[in-house]
Amino acid sequence: MDTKFMLDMCQLANAEKGKKITILGAGIAGLVAAYELEKMGHEVTIMEGSPRIGGRVWTHRFGNEKDAPYAELGAMRIPSSHNHTLHYVNEMGLSDKLCKFVTVFEEQNAFMNIEGNIFRMKDAPRIFQERYQGIYTDTRYSEQTRLFAAWLQTIVNTISPGNLRESLEKDLRSHLMDELERLDLGVYFSEDGENIDLQAFIQDNPGFRARCSKALDMFFGDILVETSHDLLQIQGGMEQLIWRLVESVKAEIHCNQQVTAIRVKENFVEIDWLEMVSCIPAFLTTFFVRFLSLYCGRWN
Repeated sequence: MDTKFMLDMCQLANAEKGKKITILGAGIAGLVAAYELEKMGHEVTIMEGSPRIGGRVWTHRFGNEKDAPYAELGAMRIPSSHNHTLHYVNEMGLSDKLCKFVTVFEEQNAFMNIEGNIFRMKDAPRIFQERYQGIYTDTRYSEQTRLFAAWLQTIVNTISPGNLRESLEKDLRSHLMDELERLDLGVYFSEDGENIDLQAFIQDNPGFRARCSKALDMFFGDILVETSHDLLQIQGGMEQLIWRLVESVKAEIHCNQQVTAIRVKENFVEIDWLEMVSCIPAFLTTFFVRFLSLYCGRWN
């Protein structure tokens, strides 16, 4: 559904203004909710259980300088199909900072870490023979099939949980090598023949996914998003979207308030929370329960 149309429908349904509303969570969803509810004429308070604002969006900066290097510890990319997110990127004046997100498999100098062994993407084919003895010594299959399978195993090993690595290895041994041998894999190799376009392969060959284990099939579904060629990022850090939203709302944001109970009454809601208070010295933290009822919004 178009974002603007959806917001217009919400505005039409907003018959009663001036309610007091408490939002639980100061991640991007909570901040957007506060932003839109305030535009509709409501008074908003935000409670956040953790010490920080942003939720899954977490940009870590290596220094206090404006141009200090940074890394994304949480959400780091925006699929071009995520229209709601892109709506707020535009609404917050950040459209000019959108740029292509380069995945680890598109950057030949990117480092990969597999079981403690660190190497660059461009060097991966040179270690396949040493690393995947079972694949490379099986002469029943063409060299192209063996190279593709080695890349497939490397990609899964790089970005998937351990159980999926074992699942793929088992599936390759039992039947997936035969499936790969029957397919035309040449179109998925780079010009130099040393890299593969896994995203295109998965998209073009649903039958291959169907022959994988259920968990592996779900992982390949995620790969379609994770390795997409039209992923976007906000240059300078994803947290910019968070702080623009914070600046755009009047709502008070209370961190370190962990909700322990919600009681829905006839015309209001009661909330109990556990509040974390930092004491002196700084490394001591005292927890106590505030049995205060917070009345949020009246329902008629």
